[in-house]
Amino acid sequence: MEVRWSMGSPVVAFSAQGLLREKEWADLRSGLPQTVVVRTVARSGDHTLAQAAQVCRVTYDLWEESFQIEVQSPRGNVHHQSNHLSEVLSRCLEIRGLPLDAPSAFERRAGGMFHLQVLVEFNPMSQATVEKIRRWLAQPGGRHGENDAFFGSFVSVFVQPRVGKAQRTLRFRTLPVPITPRPTAAPRPTTTPTTTPP
Repeated sequence: MEVRWSMGSPVVAFSAQGLLREKEWADLRSGLPQTVVVRTVARSGDHTLAQAAQVCRVTYDLWEESFQIEVQSPRGNVHHQSNHLSEVLSRCLEIRGLPLDAPSAFERRAGGMFHLQVLVEFNPMSQATVEKIRRWLAQPGGRHGENDAFFGSFVSVFVQPRVGKAQRTLRFRTLPVPITPRPTAAPRPTTTPTTTPP
């Protein structure tokens, strides 16, 4: 996992390429809509600090032989078109720059450690849950954990692993990383006095 800090919150990047195999690759070319949902929570000890999600919808156009890719995340909605399966996998499973927007929660834990718990689902059985996540992502400022009505149900899939079903599921936990919401000031360069020859 890669982490950078922005406005007091971590922005993370990680790969979930292990989710799909040849059967799912064939499903992506079937012409039927396919969905990849990524959910993640940041935890420090027993405390959940923040959560984030991404929904990727893919439809293969059999006539044009191209993929239509829609990615919805906290950064907004982005549409792509590609003829290559590798780009679909990259857009949907290589998570880049996903913000965990909860600066006050991380500020309270500054100096400690946090880790991510990640759940990635291919074609979740509950379309109602997918639509809830999409609406939640669409709410400006609606992704702040403790004040969010959806927060409890979001976190429950990590506390109760049997909650939710999908065609294929990948779960993993990252190694802990330091909570450093405020950048450390760079040391001032030291100079050695020099004498100019006469």
